[in-house]
Amino acid sequence: MKGPDGETLLHPGVIPHPEHWGPAIQDAVTETQLPMALAAVRRGETVSFGDISVSRDTVTAYGRSAPWDQIQQVTVEGGILSLNVADQRHPLTSKKVSQIPHFFVFHALAEHLRTS
Repeated sequence: MKGPDGETLLHPGVIPHPEHWGPAIQDAVTETQLPMALAAVRRGETVSFGDISVSRDTVTAYGRSAPWDQIQQVTVEGGILSLNVADQRHPLTSKKVSQIPHFFVFHALAEHLRTS
């Protein structure tokens, strides 16, 4: 594939410097999709990220819900997302990041709702 200046960008089957492209693509997708997800939540809609659903007031995972003001932390350690609820020993969910569709959008939306 060639860029607008005629320089070869990609050779078949090879993406140069994926360590640079990956984060840039994730940031661009999040910048594009986060405002739409936030607007939907503000309209009172629920936005789903696989088994996790987000609304203006609550987050739901596997049929268990918690209000955002009870979510103390949204953490990612070792590729596992945990939603830690106040006064509860176990998190609302612990799930592999790779199993959460649009994880970076979810994470940004969750942090926004948790802290606002």
